[in-house]
Formats: sequence, C-alpha cells, structure tokens
Amino acid sequence: MSWLKRLFGKAATVHQPESGAGRVEKSEPELRLSANDDPLYRAAANFVRSSGSCSVSAIQRHLKIGYNRAATLIECLENDLVISPTSSGGSRHVLTEIERQAASLLPSKAELEQQRIDVETAQRLSYLLEKHGDTQLVSRIMSGAIWETMTSEQLYDSVGQPEAFDQKYLKSKSREVWKYDHLGANRYGLRVTLENGTVVGWDSKS
Repeated sequence: MSWLKRLFGKAATVHQPESGAGRVEKSEPELRLSANDDPLYRAAANFVRSSGSCSVSAIQRHLKIGYNRAATLIECLENDLVISPTSSGGSRHVLTEIERQAASLLPSKAELEQQRIDVETAQRLSYLLEKHGDTQLVSRIMSGAIWETMTSEQLYDSVGQPEAFDQKYLKSKSREVWKYDHLGANRYGLRVTLENGTVVGWDSKS
C-alpha cells in the first residue's frame, strides 16, 4: 500500500470470504500526521496532494483562513514530508515516494538547529576555558549567573553587552550601572552596579 494511502486516510475495507462463515472485515489503522491541533490539517494535506498546489496563498484561498494559519499548515506538511522545502525559486511540490524516502534520511530542521547550538556552545566553552582557566567560574558564566565581586569582563562574558549604561566618577572610585532588557522609557529588566570594575549589586525585575 502506498505511503500516500496510509498517510491521508484509512485503507479501504477489505472483505475476504471465510469458508462457511460469510465475510470478515479487515482495516489498516490510520497513520497519524504530525502533532498539531488544527482541525484543517488533514484537509490541507488532501488539497495539496490532489491539486499539487503547495503555496501558502493556495491553502489560504482554498480553506478560507488567514495567512499565518496557512503558513503554519504548510510548515507542518513540510515536516511530515508531504511537500518539499521552498526551492531557490520560492516554489514547492508534492514529494514523490522516492523523494520522501530520501528526505527521511536527512536530519530535520530541529536536528540541524540543535547541531548548530551544540557547536556554538562547545566553541564558547572552549573560548571561556582558555580565557579564564577555571572550570567552576566558567560553569557559572555559561549559566548566565551574576555574583558580587565578579569583574566587568566576567559580567560581559556572562550576560553580554549592556543595552545602556550610566557612569559616574567619584573621588576614590568609579561607578557604572549596566542596563539590560529595555522595557521602555528608562526602565530596564536588569541593572547591574559596578564599582571600580567589580560587581557590587544588581536589581532584576524578573
């Protein structure tokens, strides 16, 4: 039985004669599509399969729905290997059985994204270990922690460049306030106070 038949509906009921006992009905269970709560998903799948139209606008017109919902349905159909990813020309097509089997061997978008994150994390960890040379300190930095007595350089490595900062020079010390997570006007979700380049306190709105 073709994958399309298994994907888009229950197999037709098969009747087989049984000696002296009439007929016995057999049916194949329906293959589940990707998990989503949109009741129009199967209708969208049947439409692209029968029409060959794989664009967001075609789904939108056929099902009389908004653009965002249609785009989500298209993305789900791609994840289920019903339609192809967007080509360089911006078009899609219904995947053939051979194309579907080949695509199933490739990593998914989620897997590729996780691979990218893993590589970046490993590179960052290597850089911080080489820079600071202390595994416990690097572990705190990797977790985005803030603590008193941490240096401005460690703060930068932990939570990044501030969106804004205030600076004031006093007789015996300098004071800076690093501001993060701009909430509007002069409001920020995080303010970290440093004196002479060392963290002495912070205020978080989260």
